[in-house]
Amino acid sequence: MERAIRQFLLRLFTGQRAIVLTNAIPSRQQLRDKLGKLETLGLYLHIPFCEQICPYCPYNKELYRERLAEPYCDASWPRWTSMRR
Repeated sequence: MERAIRQFLLRLFTGQRAIVLTNAIPSRQQLRDKLGKLETLGLYLHIPFCEQICPYCPYNKELYRERLAEPYCDASWPRWTSMRR
């Protein structure tokens, strides 16, 4: 019964009959083709200092301590601002 429900949900949400996982690595040309079609590009910048550690967060994290966070940000910020267009 569980298998039937899983297959029903798979078809309902994805339109697929099965999930096929591949370990295919795209070629550089395939990446260029895909990236060339993008109109916008986002960037996630992770600052690993948090006021509290959330148990569900999968990211590298450290409790905020000014003596650690300030040098990290001071060193990182010039690098990121130099990459702006």
